[in-house]
Amino acid sequence: MLPVAFLNFKRSALLILLAAFPFIFFGACAPVEKRYDAAPSLLPGTDRMMKTAGFWIGRHPDPDRVFLDSPEIEKLNRYLEAELELTRDVLAGPGTFSREEILSFLEEDRKNLTGRMYYGKDGREAGPGFFDPLDRNVNPAGIPEQSSPRFALVVHFADQRALPTPDPLYARRGDRDFDELQTSALDIGTPLCVLLESLDGAWVYVLDPLYRGWVEKKKVAFGTREDLENYLRPDEFAVVISDKADLYLDPLRTVHHDHVRMGVRFPLSGDPAGTGECAGLLLPVRREDGTLSLEKAYASESDLHRGFLPLTPRSMLEQAFRLMNAPYGWGGLYGEQDCSRFIEEIFATAGIRLPRNSSKQAEAGLLLDKFDKDTSEERKIRIITDRAAGGVTLLYMKGHILLYAGHVNDTPYAIHALWGYREKSCCRDRVRVTNRVVLSDLTLGRGTKKGSFLDRLISVRMLSPMDTPFL
Repeated sequence: MLPVAFLNFKRSALLILLAAFPFIFFGACAPVEKRYDAAPSLLPGTDRMMKTAGFWIGRHPDPDRVFLDSPEIEKLNRYLEAELELTRDVLAGPGTFSREEILSFLEEDRKNLTGRMYYGKDGREAGPGFFDPLDRNVNPAGIPEQSSPRFALVVHFADQRALPTPDPLYARRGDRDFDELQTSALDIGTPLCVLLESLDGAWVYVLDPLYRGWVEKKKVAFGTREDLENYLRPDEFAVVISDKADLYLDPLRTVHHDHVRMGVRFPLSGDPAGTGECAGLLLPVRREDGTLSLEKAYASESDLHRGFLPLTPRSMLEQAFRLMNAPYGWGGLYGEQDCSRFIEEIFATAGIRLPRNSSKQAEAGLLLDKFDKDTSEERKIRIITDRAAGGVTLLYMKGHILLYAGHVNDTPYAIHALWGYREKSCCRDRVRVTNRVVLSDLTLGRGTKKGSFLDRLISVRMLSPMDTPFL
């Protein structure tokens, strides 16, 4: 017969196990955030002095040279839109869309989400229970054979989604920095061509100047084509040059409305109210019936530039370094910027309308050279240091784009929005997360399985006319 003390111990252990069971079971199903090692504040190969625009401006042979003037910028914009079809004028599109055209957009978006496993915000596999209600809400049955698009302006910062839901979807469980449903993010004033409304009436499917996707209906205001043309082509305008600019509804700047990112353009209202420290702007707002109205708003003069900045190395480097250490945001998540949005914002301050994705941005400007896997590191360095101009040259590798800053002792450096990089650690690669805009040299990642930025470099392009002599 077992001792009473042992039986009591077994009974107590069983009770503890039963009490802990819900936590053990449900804890295993709870979302687990994927963790990585943080990168150091000062990246390898850099020093304190390198982290401002002035360091690179001081090393530039001609920092105030205008690489593209206004007519040349418009010529580049038209080339990207009409010839390469990398951007679009949403007001110049067709008067009608067929059911087949709209369905082809939706089917392509949905196809991009097939063929692999995804996970929801709870860490569970996203199966039919996640996708089926969203596929119904897309409402393909409600698309007529021919439909005329509506036009709208974004009135509050809006995430653009591949499906009509704010819920995230991850390719790897707990990898919360990369929401696979996020296609882009749209600032106030972005023009939209609206093709479809979701079954629940909460979302609209839109074409914007750079991409397409679902946007919450409450974030847009509907107007006529003429309304949008008048707003988008003002006589006088200001462009945002700070990393983020706050918008207020009163000249004393106490009633906050929202904020916008670098490169956003607003018509000037001509309102003399205020203290001289703020500028009056025209702001698109949504009436109760969903239609567009323009109202006065105000922003700090220090956040704005009246008209576009000149496309000079000085201006572009200063704009890039205004975003130094700004958080990384995949597809514009959380109101931030990924690598391509970072580049887009900088050059938007000069009036250049670059495409949304890095691979498309890499087609803009004068090609200095292209590389393959057999191109030596020495040749890449020579091309960059001899021919590229800091502040106006794009460096492209598969899935990532950087702005060339300059070189030190024949080592090229770039500023870019970087989620992370790899470093050699014993017998394996270690991921170091930066999650911000950084200044780094192109040897970062050397010795890892993926290789350094220089190893992976595919092309070098300069935003300059075709007949520009190399510096």
